[in-house]
Amino acid sequence: HPDHYPFDEIKAVESRLENIEREAPNLLSRFYEPHLKSFSMRPGSVQEISVTSTCFALKTIFATGDCSIFSNAVDLNVRSQQLNELCDFETTSKIPIRGVVKALLRARWREEDLFQAPLLLSTVLQIDSDRSILNSDMDEELCHRVKTLIAATLENRPKRRSGISQSLSDYILYLITDSLVTLLESTPENDEMEGIGLGGLPDSALPDGAASTTLLALTRCVEVSYNELCRQLAFRGAG
Repeated sequence: HPDHYPFDEIKAVESRLENIEREAPNLLSRFYEPHLKSFSMRPGSVQEISVTSTCFALKTIFATGDCSIFSNAVDLNVRSQQLNELCDFETTSKIPIRGVVKALLRARWREEDLFQAPLLLSTVLQIDSDRSILNSDMDEELCHRVKTLIAATLENRPKRRSGISQSLSDYILYLITDSLVTLLESTPENDEMEGIGLGGLPDSALPDGAASTTLLALTRCVEVSYNELCRQLAFRGAG
């Protein structure tokens, strides 16, 4: 309502957002730990990769719509191993996205963590949209890690038998849905690419029956969300 949000206050907020966008590369770089290839809330206070913080940092970079604003601070090229993954941060002063993604996958994340697993899956799928990393050249460990993330996400889908007593929070349901939608949207429309399946991923990185199970899982996500929406409308209509 105009009375609640005067023009001057709106302009002040817009100005602050512009400042944040302008300073974003420098602000984000302060949280990066090159020896871990990780972003941490308190750099220097941890000895391992901060999985959740790193995922959100990567999503921030790629959520701008114009990643070029980070080009002076981040090496956005996920294709070139020599120019990215193996570079020394102290020498290049740029954050190697390819190296960070691989370090994330190899990190000690927990598949039973219903928040972390789908968040990590959606992050790596979105960052490596052209599958320069998640392809048939992946070593056995990376294939296993990707397969484990997908299996964990599918296994924790909403269950119809649980009705309105789902064990998932709305936010975790969103993360699961987001990662599953990303998998489907990045699946090749034809079968011309031999050995490539769901999500444009190699068969070696996919759990058995992943394609059909993903469709089932998304159907359940839709059912639960639709039922919740109808309940909220009913409560509102009842006064």
